[in-house]
Amino acid sequence: QLEPAEVLDQVAEHGVGQAVLVGPLRVAKDAVQLVGVGGLDRALTYYTAARTDFLEAGVSGLELELVTVGAARVLLDSGRVREARQQLDELLANSGDQASPARVMARLHLAVALATLGENAAANEDFSRGFDALSRSAATPCEPCMPQWAVRLEVWARARQSVLQIDIGELEAALLSANQAMALAHNALRADDPDTQVAVVHVSMAQQASGRNKEAIALLQEALAERRKVLKDNHWQTIATADNLAFALGGDGQFEPAEAMYRHWLLIA
Repeated sequence: QLEPAEVLDQVAEHGVGQAVLVGPLRVAKDAVQLVGVGGLDRALTYYTAARTDFLEAGVSGLELELVTVGAARVLLDSGRVREARQQLDELLANSGDQASPARVMARLHLAVALATLGENAAANEDFSRGFDALSRSAATPCEPCMPQWAVRLEVWARARQSVLQIDIGELEAALLSANQAMALAHNALRADDPDTQVAVVHVSMAQQASGRNKEAIALLQEALAERRKVLKDNHWQTIATADNLAFALGGDGQFEPAEAMYRHWLLIA
């Protein structure tokens, strides 16, 4: 269960300046909690300070790279895609083991950044390279990584790959990718886990793109109820899911419910 934002602020303040002591796993868990209450800006500030702490202490390698990828993920979620891409490009350009967990994470995060920027050919190439590397490194022990790092990474990346496939008109491939993400999540994660909900929402998006609006609406209604329960109404992911549901309702010709939803959630946003 998520702690109040005030407590998370204290956690962040205590962690900054001590990132080397607590390690990247603690940094990542604290940042995830900050994101969990909608604090993208605070999570990014936390990651940035932690990265500075590692650099000033002369720490390099896997631990620094994990913090760098975490910061890039928050940049992506915040819409600062070019900054995320720059960080990831720089990380991958450095010498090092390209099959390490951090480099695999960086490769798939870069694929998402490229897809968001419309660089579809490069994104497809990096998705392919990233998933190939992930299949070979998923069993690699990674003490400073988040638990189930490989499953969580694949769920998120396949869900985001489905968006690219929708954009380029590969609708069957998009449904396959999104359903793979959801199946992985349901097999390994809790139903109320945020990564599971990400997969569910992306399946609904692929269904909408394929004209399967009623199926998409049913999934989004479940996802919205779950996100309201876990994340609360003012969380950016809850609002985004409500927006997706309103769009799906409109696409199904249910204009009055769609308009009512838009009006309600605009007041919250």
